[in-house]
Amino acid sequence: MQVGNDSSEVQRKFISFVARMLEDHPKLCYADISHSSSYPREIQPYVAFLEVLTEHRETARKLLERGLIWPKLVEVYSENPEPVAVSIFQSKLGRIGEADALEFGRLHGHRRLTFRDTFGKGVFDYVAKAMKYGGPQNLVSKDWKQTLDRIHGINDFGDLARFVYVERLCLLGFTNAPDNYLVTGGGPKRGIETTFGESSGLKEKGNGLLQPLLQVTHNERAIFALETFLCCMQQERIRSSFLAYFEGKLSLDQVIDRYVTAFGKRDLSEIRPR
Repeated sequence: MQVGNDSSEVQRKFISFVARMLEDHPKLCYADISHSSSYPREIQPYVAFLEVLTEHRETARKLLERGLIWPKLVEVYSENPEPVAVSIFQSKLGRIGEADALEFGRLHGHRRLTFRDTFGKGVFDYVAKAMKYGGPQNLVSKDWKQTLDRIHGINDFGDLARFVYVERLCLLGFTNAPDNYLVTGGGPKRGIETTFGESSGLKEKGNGLLQPLLQVTHNERAIFALETFLCCMQQERIRSSFLAYFEGKLSLDQVIDRYVTAFGKRDLSEIRPR
């Protein structure tokens, strides 16, 4: 339901919140790239892909230890028919219930458990695309639109996964951030509803928040913070704090304090629901 009588004032308040969070608490606005950035630059895009595909950094690390390193991927891809290569890649994840099974996805995350069974096909598709361009680093482009186009078609790697992947690529310095709002699925819908009163025209409403935010912050990565905080309104306790802020019952400093208290001591990339 619409908060108050002035939708534009609600939007202004939300933009002010995101801008302050970007300035004062940037680590709570973006994905954590500490793991992928620790690897040689030429394979960082591949490591980031594993993190998004499994939605679990520790699993990505263990997959690399189990032999899913880039040269081995190329070898398996080149020397085996697709079904065999997919099976080899899938086996590295282990089967649920077995002692060597690796974790996949997380509570409130975007990788459904059914995606676990198609992990091998996703890796196979990624290798095929990366080899076409000469490796993981060359698969991505500074142009975010071109990057999205190149990674389109990877099995069970939809709009949301591609957006999250582009975020990591941007933070790693491989591509530019989108300068237009991208509809990634149902995640930000609750935030749009809370801010605008209804959720039709997600792209237009998203741009109605993003463009002023970019002007205020001069931060091209602001789109990722915007998506984070829109998605967090799926959690009722977060949404209720925003409602109180929009209605004038909490100040900007107070709602920021509540958010930081809730998430400041935790790794946001492990809890944000997108």
